[in-house]
Amino acid sequence: MSKSLYNNTTNSNKIKNELSIKERSNLYKLSGLFREDKDDNYILKQACIIIADFFKYKSHINIRIRYGKYKYCKDSNNFIETKWKLEKSFQTIYQNKGMVEVFYTKEFPPADKGSFSTIEINYLKKATTLLKSYINNLEASQEIDSQIWEGNNSEPHQQERLKELACISIIEDRIKAKKSIDITLQEICYEIRKTMQYSDYIVARILFNNKVYSAPKEFADTTIFYTVWTLREAFSSNNANGVIVVYSIKEMSKKNSSPFSKEEKRIVKKIASIVQNYISDYKRPLDILKTK
Repeated sequence: MSKSLYNNTTNSNKIKNELSIKERSNLYKLSGLFREDKDDNYILKQACIIIADFFKYKSHINIRIRYGKYKYCKDSNNFIETKWKLEKSFQTIYQNKGMVEVFYTKEFPPADKGSFSTIEINYLKKATTLLKSYINNLEASQEIDSQIWEGNNSEPHQQERLKELACISIIEDRIKAKKSIDITLQEICYEIRKTMQYSDYIVARILFNNKVYSAPKEFADTTIFYTVWTLREAFSSNNANGVIVVYSIKEMSKKNSSPFSKEEKRIVKKIASIVQNYISDYKRPLDILKTK
């Protein structure tokens, strides 16, 4: 290898390494912001500032987060839409749509997509994933507060609704913790089991990528994958199929032909959707940040 070619390769690797460090640092900062106990308007406006800081021409950039009927900007007083745009859409677990938009205020030399590099495009996907997780938690918390404020939580169906929202909120927190995919799916199994009415007699499993995650954990190695009283919800992600299986190990009387309520069936269905999105959001699961 010639000296000039070696130097070019070395410089290229150095730049990539520096950008990787910059990306991780920025995403850690964004993740830390979403854990702060502050007003959501403040959080989302600050998120615009942090996201803007990653881009190459950050002095000539406008960031806007759109969520439902709300809009949050890096600089609302000087915000303008331009044709030099990069965007990434998202949808929350309550089917609300949103988008992160990046606008350059002037034209810059062409890169991989307009004036944006592949690294910047991939960064925006990761930042949007963190944002979506924050908003999912926000929506769940707001609905819990709404139910309590209305004074309906004494009714059985409202109690079930609160339990559902609390379970989803906890699972979103587990995902935000950025642990390994094995640990995260195992923890989700425990949360599924805890939310069931007859939890002492329930086994909750997630089967994915030729692995079995189970709560209680000792049931992971058993060949019993279901009983007469079984609830299943399949999901598909990154060309791989998975399934959540919840079953009772205690025989139910004829009066209780199924140990699962309508609310519990709905919870499992919603959790399957969350798990699917969780895995689909990553080209390599949990490669946004270092796993713990």
